[in-house]
Amino acid sequence: MRPGLPLVLAPGRPEDAPELLDRRNRPVLAICRGHQVLNVATGGTLVQVIPSEVTGDVEHDSRRERWERAHPVQILEGTRLRDILERGTISVNSFHHQAIARVGSGLVVSAVSAGDQLVEAVELPDRRFALGVQWHPESFWNREDGFQPLFTALVSASRS
Repeated sequence: MRPGLPLVLAPGRPEDAPELLDRRNRPVLAICRGHQVLNVATGGTLVQVIPSEVTGDVEHDSRRERWERAHPVQILEGTRLRDILERGTISVNSFHHQAIARVGSGLVVSAVSAGDQLVEAVELPDRRFALGVQWHPESFWNREDGFQPLFTALVSASRS
């Protein structure tokens, strides 16, 4: 892979972690498990089984269609994600049983699930573009209220 090309990890594998943070500072959009791998790559930990370790009524391992919304997410002010999506609250799909527990070094939490406050997005502010989201934005490619701005931002960062 050439240094300027973006790296999208979806779902991501733990052995990909060193490439995420290589010295070339290439843009990274980590999706679902890739989001978790980004966290582990920076020294963070994971909740292994959400229903066993987290209380709340948020459905994180939904049996819905890929494009169906499962729960609301609050995007924190002052984050790159908020700037990109230009919204404070979004509704996302959800297909995971693990989640970020302790946030990795240098990562900033940029979104949390509205009900149980689980981390739904993280970013590395000192990087050109390094953003991880727990949901699957690619599943909304043909939806008017989708997440196209995430992919536009990734491409833009790869051109800079």
